[in-house]
Amino acid sequence: MTNGPTVPARVRERAKALRLASIGAGAVALALGLGVAPSVASAAPAGQGSTEAGAAATPCGYVTTADGFHAYYNHCDSPPRTDVVINVDTIFAPDYELCVKPGLTYLGRTYDIRYAVYVGRTCNAG
Repeated sequence: MTNGPTVPARVRERAKALRLASIGAGAVALALGLGVAPSVASAAPAGQGSTEAGAAATPCGYVTTADGFHAYYNHCDSPPRTDVVINVDTIFAPDYELCVKPGLTYLGRTYDIRYAVYVGRTCNAG
């Protein structure tokens, strides 16, 4: 039981399934020498492209570095700018929500960050 924000069970189950599926995708990306292991499905809001022009090599949504030590969330957006809320699934602390701007946002080390997913809300990241 966590003291963080409540996330619907169906969202948690979908995120868990994506995490398990991404293990295989991450291994393939690492074997191919890709810079970032892509998430299996885009976690960007509907209607957005798969990558942002400035981050063409980075898929949208939750990504990790090739060495697997660092977790990021890549929010792909096209004008007008939209900031979104993501749920960050952690291992040693309660999950939390974070408002992110378009582009890469560093979440932390993967030993503590399990996954991050768009929750369907917008926000103002400043």
